[in-house]
Amino acid sequence: MKKLLATLLIIASLCLMLTSCGSSKKALVGKWYPVEYGLGDDYYLELNSDGTGNYFGEDIKWKVKGSSIVIEYPDAEPMEMPFEIKDGKLITKDSVDEEVTWEKK
Repeated sequence: MKKLLATLLIIASLCLMLTSCGSSKKALVGKWYPVEYGLGDDYYLELNSDGTGNYFGEDIKWKVKGSSIVIEYPDAEPMEMPFEIKDGKLITKDSVDEEVTWEKK
């Protein structure tokens, strides 16, 4: 009985994790613009539902890994950005751990 309960608990946990990853990915889909830098509409992060996108003018592939967005460039190492979505805005941390706030327009 204990083994069955433990197995069911593990399965339920895995389902919850998979569901939350999927909903995070859905919430990320769209065209995001950095709020702080006043760069205009030419600079953006576009995340498509098929895992492709555009990051500051470069075509990318992307995926969610835990609480990070992994951005893959054609000719460079992948970049992993921790993120959260708060009050409809995307908050990421860059390579020097500085927060960047993005919003959809």
